[in-house]
Amino acid sequence: MVADQYRNLKIAKAHDIDPYMLHSTDKFLASVFDTAIATENIMVAAESMGLGGTIMGSVLNNPRKMIELLNLPEMTFPLLGIALGYPKDKPELKPRLPKASMHFENQYDLDANFDQELTDYDQMIRKYYQSRSTNGRSETFSHHIVSELSGNRNLRSDLFAMIQAQGLMNH
Repeated sequence: MVADQYRNLKIAKAHDIDPYMLHSTDKFLASVFDTAIATENIMVAAESMGLGGTIMGSVLNNPRKMIELLNLPEMTFPLLGIALGYPKDKPELKPRLPKASMHFENQYDLDANFDQELTDYDQMIRKYYQSRSTNGRSETFSHHIVSELSGNRNLRSDLFAMIQAQGLMNH
């Protein structure tokens, strides 16, 4: 899945319009949002047809290589991969964070119960991972977040420079 302002660049040039705005953070974010919406719609459509899938953020581990492999022009940037197929097994549904930890009305409000809700959710996730039929492991949501935040600080450290090298977010 690729954020794409190249088509708009071609249109601007064809109409002799200054493409200055296409290089803005605003337009880059709009292309990221469009890509995320399209990704989710693909996943929903695939699921409705009996396919399973996963969204892969690992595309961002080496964007330079992805740009080369996909022969991406300026004003584009690889964001996500999607793997689709017919599942061999029907996996168990993964429990989600409590609604109160993700959905707020009118203002951000991570309530006073968050610490207990997180503890309860961590226990639920540990049980889920230990009891699922494939890829069992002993991990909690908190452990996963801490692991991600404690990882290689250089991994993906060049994303902003790569985005700008593609002609995006230069203004």
